[in-house]
Amino acid sequence: MPNQENFTLRNSAGNSYVFQGPVYITAHDGLGLVPPRRYTRSGPQQHGQTLGAAYLNARVVTLVLHYQCTTEAQIETERQKISVILNNLNAPIWLDIEMPSGHNRRLDVAYYNENKGPREATGLWYIAKDTLQLIADDPIWYEQAPLTEEFYITPGAYYYNSSDGMDVPLVIPWRVGLSSIYEARTIPYAGTWESLPIISILGPCTSVEVNNLSTGEYIRIKDGIFVTANNYLVIDCRYGYKTVKDARGVDVPEYLTEASKLATFHIAPPDQVIDGENRVRVTGTDMTGDSKITITYWNRYWSY
Repeated sequence: MPNQENFTLRNSAGNSYVFQGPVYITAHDGLGLVPPRRYTRSGPQQHGQTLGAAYLNARVVTLVLHYQCTTEAQIETERQKISVILNNLNAPIWLDIEMPSGHNRRLDVAYYNENKGPREATGLWYIAKDTLQLIADDPIWYEQAPLTEEFYITPGAYYYNSSDGMDVPLVIPWRVGLSSIYEARTIPYAGTWESLPIISILGPCTSVEVNNLSTGEYIRIKDGIFVTANNYLVIDCRYGYKTVKDARGVDVPEYLTEASKLATFHIAPPDQVIDGENRVRVTGTDMTGDSKITITYWNRYWSY
């Protein structure tokens, strides 16, 4: 009997394969919790051990495939379709799963093993069984749709005017000189694993800081680094990236203060922050109505 979840493989070229017939997934393994690798130490007279750190291993997903075809040629055709998705070993491949509840999860994967096309002389023709193994170097599932929080100067709020030193209430959509922003809001997080965001800073602005008050981590641009109008910085906190790029695509990590937590800055799940409610404060100076700071993140999950 086909599995109740709907599985789809996609590649960066836009190809996709949906396992809803004539090839079905009848069993799977490796979609739940991933065992960690543990680093421990123990003293000369210590009973047991002391945990130093624990990190998740890569995830290996095993899919059992059942070919329910009407001709031998169709088996060959379906195998080739699946191969097209897998055969670029150095480009992204995504395993998408739709749960019976309607939730959607995605995993970044690559071909790992199997799908070798075994056949047996016994049994019905046009029917075949196979196994496909995928590896996820980042073992965490995530929702496909990104979430965003935007911070910018809006009419009707009080902002400090750096041109003349006055507090100016903007009650209609006009701009008065260059202003500063100081805004804190709660970002609710529904994932079960920490999310590493992408922070985009659109100028003009300077001295920008994004501070997760709930975790104590922040990202701050050095004083004197001015992002001019229509230019931007993109700070990517995800593993495999950890970059600060300007509008030219040049990595400029020196723009961050030494105390910035590019390596660990994250949106925290409920096991770290009560109810997953992250209190985030954004500050910046020399801004106009065109300036904007955007935090983009994904709900992420240890298990599917």
